[in-house]
Amino acid sequence: GRSLRLVGITCLVALPATYIGLYLLQRVDLTAPLIPKVPSDQWLNWLLYQIMYVAGAEELFFRGYLQSSLLRLAPTTNAKYSRIWPLTTVIISAAAFALAHVILTNNALSILIFFPGVVLGWLFLRTRSLLAPILFHALANIGYALMTAGLS
Repeated sequence: GRSLRLVGITCLVALPATYIGLYLLQRVDLTAPLIPKVPSDQWLNWLLYQIMYVAGAEELFFRGYLQSSLLRLAPTTNAKYSRIWPLTTVIISAAAFALAHVILTNNALSILIFFPGVVLGWLFLRTRSLLAPILFHALANIGYALMTAGLS
């Protein structure tokens, strides 16, 4: 219940901000990075693909493996660093997430995926579960597809 509530609130904040960002990119004649191609006759397959494969696999690696491994490396000798380290893991996993998207898409604007990566890392940190990041990731991808379709 708590994870779902947190994902809902996050969607209410992040999705309008994403739309504004896409609108601003369009106003300065830049194309949105990673414009999804949703086949109109296979949208249900695309939805399942986004939830099961894209969001699930990426979150399993970037939050489930990378961020949780980094969290286990937390310095325990200094209280100041042990408080800062969890936030550092969010930044590192978000940077790796964005870098992977830049490399895979060969599009420098994909570096903007750092910001959703921070949100995903924060959700993982708050819930200590992959459910919230996977759900938000899938909803964000679906929302992003709808937004880019509306702007083109």
